[in-house]
Parts: sequence; structure tokens; C-alpha cells
Amino acid sequence: MASTLTPEILQIIFCQLREHYGPKALLPSTLVCQHWRDVGCRTLCSHVVLTNSNLARFLDCAINYPEHLTAIKSLTLEIQATVLPRWIENAGTRESYRKDGLEETKVLLNQLKTVAEMILPNASSLHTFSLFVSMPKITRRRPRLDYIGFRIDNEVLGQLLRALPTSCVNLEVDTDMSNWSSQKKPHHVCSDLWHVLPQMRHVKLRMQSLCSRMLYINHEDPDDRLAQPDMTRLEQLDEQRIVKADQLRTLNICTRSREGAGPLFVECDFLQRNLDLGVQEPWGRPSTGRTLALAANLAATYRAGGFPNAVQVEISQPWFGMEDDENDPQRKERAQVYRNVMLSRDCMADNTLPQPLRRIDGDGKMLAFYDKTDTCMIGKAGDLLHYAEYSVWRETLYGARMPCCTDSVPSDVRLQATPSFMSREEWQKQSEFVMIGWREGEDHGRKVARVVPLPGADAGFEIDKMPLLEGTQMSGQIIEYFGGYL
Repeated sequence: MASTLTPEILQIIFCQLREHYGPKALLPSTLVCQHWRDVGCRTLCSHVVLTNSNLARFLDCAINYPEHLTAIKSLTLEIQATVLPRWIENAGTRESYRKDGLEETKVLLNQLKTVAEMILPNASSLHTFSLFVSMPKITRRRPRLDYIGFRIDNEVLGQLLRALPTSCVNLEVDTDMSNWSSQKKPHHVCSDLWHVLPQMRHVKLRMQSLCSRMLYINHEDPDDRLAQPDMTRLEQLDEQRIVKADQLRTLNICTRSREGAGPLFVECDFLQRNLDLGVQEPWGRPSTGRTLALAANLAATYRAGGFPNAVQVEISQPWFGMEDDENDPQRKERAQVYRNVMLSRDCMADNTLPQPLRRIDGDGKMLAFYDKTDTCMIGKAGDLLHYAEYSVWRETLYGARMPCCTDSVPSDVRLQATPSFMSREEWQKQSEFVMIGWREGEDHGRKVARVVPLPGADAGFEIDKMPLLEGTQMSGQIIEYFGGYL
């Protein structure tokens, strides 16, 4: 009976077994006969998740059984960062850890090099690759973190990207801002992205040191990575030098670390200079200008035909467009120019894109976020940032982290539901808090359709403190109440 089942039927059975009971439930089945063993091994190897604890063992097995590498369809590297447990007072020891990393980091980087040299080139069926780094979180017992001791070398990251087979069409690189180069002349990861983007359908990036012209082939302008962007240069792209990614469907770039963990995205020279000086907290301030330039150039690349089939392009960064920018004419000018290319949910071509975050109280604890349907979401700063990020930075996890790929998901993979913006009717049904909607006079700019407080937000605020889009006025508004909280 065991030998009469066809490989196709066995594959379906084993996939269901793995999905409902985990990979270990498959192991006894591989001992039935050679036929079952072959199909079972292919099923076990189809979606591989490697961590710090099992990476070395997997590499040893791959040396002994290289034929199984061809069965890998998705490969996830889930790395848990190891950093200094406490501040090291000795400057020499601290500098050594900063430049060379802890011993665990050295071992990990060597293992990643082996993955690039031996695993990826032989994984001829690979369609999804994910590198996901988890940084230690800030807790009450550990109110601050020193990230010295761990990094993903840009040189190693570049090797991984260039080693991807041509079959790989889905890519996630999420270093949680832990990638950088200790070399005097830092490695340019953008050149490695140029190499793989033409074959990609879905790309998610959360990493350091991206150039604003990351899709510009042979871009060698050092000032682009070191200085604030020149406002007059951003639209001047030579179409002949733009990376052509005709297969690209979704592109997600996030320049903020996950909540409660990881350093901030900063300018390359600012980070490198502080690291060279051994600064205790080298990451410093976020690079607002760098992300704005990146978003503008992505929009220009899209309009120039760089990725004509893209249906979703998203850029996310921390604290874009806050009211502090209004006091700085230069930053205000940037906000006016780039506000329509940030946090794009659909496509850079349309004009109904989300608006930036705004403070609605003096101490910044309450924020407002405008989505593309002119809905104003209000809530506590942490809750709203979490909502904004997970509305545009989707998490889909099954074996490998597959970034928004619905047209190439294997039949045996069931994706988790992804969060999205709710419609007005959905909020009326689900929200316990009041929804306020208004219309402005015909002589004033855009309409604000409604205001929706997130759970935990104080719905008892005064109406004259409501955050309005620029160009709107309080006079002439029609206030509609849904609920009895005001």
C-alpha cells in the first residue's frame, strides 16, 4: 500500500501533515520506505527556517546531502542579535567589540558566508529568501541598549544578495537597522540590489545605508550617501541608467526599526563618524532628509518606467511631517514636496496618498494620521505609530516570510491575514469609540471625511483641537456625531 501512493498524493498528504502538526510529525513517515523518504525529505526541505541554534547543523547536513538543496522553495534566516549585556568601560575592549563584534557575531558572519557560497547557488528551486534580524528589546529592567557587538556586515549582505539563484522572485531583508560596514570605504549594498531587482516580484527592505538613488545604475556620487539631498537634482533621472524591474509588483521600504528595538536609520557619514569615534550611542538622530530623497527618487523612477507593473510601493519612516518641521523653512519645503510620496498604499502614480503624522497636543502624546481615504486616525503616540507601520508594513509569516506575494504562493502554504485600513462601516461596527465626521466649506482645500480614535484614545477632546489638513478652516464645518461620547 505504501508504494502505490503516487508522489503527488504523498506530497499533498505530507504538506497537510506538516501544516497542522509541524515538521517533526513528518519524520516517522520518512522511515516507511525509500519512496516515502524521498517525498518526505522534499517536503521537509521545501520551506526552511534557520535560526542561530540550528544554522550550523543545517550547514553540516547540506554538505552530506547536497541533493536536498534543490528542494528548497523558501529559505528564512531568523537571526537573534547578541549584543553587549552591559556598558564596557574599557575603551580598547569596547573598540574591539565595535569593529570585530562579539565571538557569536564572528561565528554567525562566517556561517552566512557559507550560506552565500554553498547553499544559495545550489538552491535551484528557491523562490523566496528572507533575512530577518531580531534586536533585543528595551524593557524596564533594561531601559537602554548598547548595540555594539553585533552587526550584519554589508559585505556579507552583498554576498547573500548576489548568490540568489534566478528562480528567486521574493526578497525580504530586515536587519532592523543592524547592517553596516567597518571598512574605511564602506561596501555599497545598493549595487547588490541592482543585481537582483530585475528578477524580483516582491521586495521588502528594512536596512541601513540605502542611497536615495538606489535604483540608479552605476550611481557613484559620494555626496548622495553623505549629505542632505539637493532639492534641484531629485527629478533629474537619466532613463537609460534606471534599473529596469519589469517583474516587480510590490516594493516596501521601511527606515524605522521595530518598536522597542533596534537603532534608527541615520545618514551614512553620521553613523560611520560616530562609530569611528567610539560614541556610546552612535546612531544619533534619524535622517529625515535621506528618506525623503529616497521616496522622491523612487517616485521619479516609477514615473520613468523603472517598474511599470508595480501595484504597491510603500515608504515608511519615523516622525515624518511632524509640526516641528513647520518651524524650519527648509524642512517645511521638503514636507510640502514629498508628503505625497510617503506611506503609499497603492501606487506612486495616484494622487490620493496618505498624509503625514501630526501632533494634536503640546507634549506629543496624542498624534493624528491621515490615510488615503481622508480618514484621520487619532491615538496615543505608540499606538498610532504601531497602527501606521502595520498598515503599510505587512507581516505574513509561514515558514519563510513572504512579502505580499499572492501570485506565487505555493499551494501548501496558507498565509495569515494581513492588517489593513478599515472602511467607515467596519469602524462603526468594531470601534467602541466615537467617530466624528465633518465636511468643510466649498472654498477650502481637501475634505476630511471622518475622524476615528484608536482604542485607548481619549475621545473627550475639544473639537477646536481636532487636527485638520492644511488649507482647511473650522468655520463652515458640519459636525456629525456617531455615538454619545461628546
